[in-house]
Amino acid sequence: MKPEKEISYYYNIDSLMAAQKHLLISKGAVIHKSAVVAGDTATSTIQPDSSVWDKEFKIFENININKPTLRGLYTEKNDQDNKSNLKVRSYTTDNEDAEIKYLKIYYLDNLSNIKKVEAKYEEDNPIYQSARFLRLTFDDINKEAVLTKYQIIGNQKTILRDPVKIKINAKVTIK
Repeated sequence: MKPEKEISYYYNIDSLMAAQKHLLISKGAVIHKSAVVAGDTATSTIQPDSSVWDKEFKIFENININKPTLRGLYTEKNDQDNKSNLKVRSYTTDNEDAEIKYLKIYYLDNLSNIKKVEAKYEEDNPIYQSARFLRLTFDDINKEAVLTKYQIIGNQKTILRDPVKIKINAKVTIK
């Protein structure tokens, strides 16, 4: 018996990230990353293999709105970005329990020519609260949309502790 093919109801972030991982590995991409966590700063430069890319992209799994439990929860809207020549496909919800507050895909002419992805992700449970703004930026390299930057800005509050602010900026370069 064949496994059922995954059907995408909304934009498929998981497929985008899997394709980017393979593309970046094939191009020998290097990550230059800086992070500020609770006021402490760190920088690093690495040439990731498949398992490191999986770890780097793990947080972006959280913005997958194609889970069966989320079907019908989001409203899709297509607009022109008022700050650029890009079009925007937005997925938004009024559901307060939804962890993914919105997902926006910025593209030029057609959805395969992706330029930017933005999302807001929030968790609220008895142990901790967190909010994260995630941004992926793509550039056209040899007629392919290639991830060249990503950013995570957020905070996390655990019981009996002060909130911790997090800011991660990563630049991806091709050798």
